[in-house]
Amino acid sequence: MLYENNIKDIKEAQNGNQEIMTKLIEENNGLIWSIVKRFSGRRL
Repeated sequence: MLYENNIKDIKEAQNGNQEIMTKLIEENNGLIWSIVKRFSGRRL
């Protein structure tokens, strides 16, 4: 059930729901920063 809610929230955020977008960012802050750290310093 949790997975289905996440998919619904992602679709809502993609459609412009800023409140849901903020919620997703806050809930996944650790994941976001781990990705940033992994790719920082790389050149395009």
